[in-house]
Amino acid sequence: MPSREEFEDLARRASSGRPVPSLGSTSPGRGVVFGGVGLVVLGLALFIGAIGVISGFARTGPNEAAVVYNGGPLDKKTQRQTIEPASGLTWTGWLSQDPRFYPTSGSPRRYILTSDPSRGERAGVDVVRVPTSDGVDVGLEAKISFTTTFTGAENDAALREFDARFGNRTYPVPGSAGQRLHPWEGDEGFAAFLDTEFRPVLDNALRESIGESRCEELVSSCALISGGRQRVAVAGPGAATGEGNSANLLRVQTAIAEALATDLNQNLGGEYLDNVQVVVSGVRLPESVQTAVNDAQAGFAEVNKTRADLEKARIRKQVNDTLGASYKNCPACAQQDALKAIPKNVNAISLGGGGSIALGGR
Repeated sequence: MPSREEFEDLARRASSGRPVPSLGSTSPGRGVVFGGVGLVVLGLALFIGAIGVISGFARTGPNEAAVVYNGGPLDKKTQRQTIEPASGLTWTGWLSQDPRFYPTSGSPRRYILTSDPSRGERAGVDVVRVPTSDGVDVGLEAKISFTTTFTGAENDAALREFDARFGNRTYPVPGSAGQRLHPWEGDEGFAAFLDTEFRPVLDNALRESIGESRCEELVSSCALISGGRQRVAVAGPGAATGEGNSANLLRVQTAIAEALATDLNQNLGGEYLDNVQVVVSGVRLPESVQTAVNDAQAGFAEVNKTRADLEKARIRKQVNDTLGASYKNCPACAQQDALKAIPKNVNAISLGGGGSIALGGR
């Protein structure tokens, strides 16, 4: 219905003789405004649609699988799909979340153990000292390698379970100022996960394996300061080296690998890690113990030197005794040997009292 003001305006127009517009007419400018708004709305819709299409595709690189979650405003935030390694462009749905990338069975992971504190406090690198059966805290230089069981296939239940169990958590990054990462945030994120979830299981395996051996079975020089010093003092400091220590290290490697293979997935709650291998490259003694070993080795070297000097003197005495007996039985032989012992550049021998013997014949 026209308003009162519109009726009054129409009445004034009619009384003045001016043309009276129809009550149902619309201003020409209003249609232009409505048309512009429609174009803006259409443009925004096309823009949003283009973003949705572009963000709805993902791809994986070699040796990495992905888990995709729904992300639409009306969707449940649940796992939508997995993507296999080295995939082409794969449709992941409208407005889905960015894929979570995990290492697959073709990408070995490594965890480094060191006895050098300056090399620790990094992701995937740890300083470890564990006691032997006779109470010596030894450090290890070792490399532990393994793979995941993830394939990214549609039926990859292990990947889905691992992501649901650990992928929604963050883990502290060693050596950083409070930084925390998800296990799917690159190599650093997966290494942060290992530092938290893998390290305790590794510690237990190391203590079980190293704790079954005496120090001298792993480091031969330990025998110098342990109950085996008498045996070493007789045979020398290298008596416990060689095949014995190498065989013991191989036994320790095998024991650690077997313990990890059994305990890792059991503690993680699923068959997530596989192909566990351990290589122990060295066993290091504590600084105080190493100092004692060095002192013992130095003392052993001094004892050996003294024994060598005594043996040398004993042999020299035997030679002199033998020569004395020979010269007693053959005085001429003694004179001949005395003449032979005279240096070649001597031409005469003084006899005292002004006399001498010329050696012109030489």
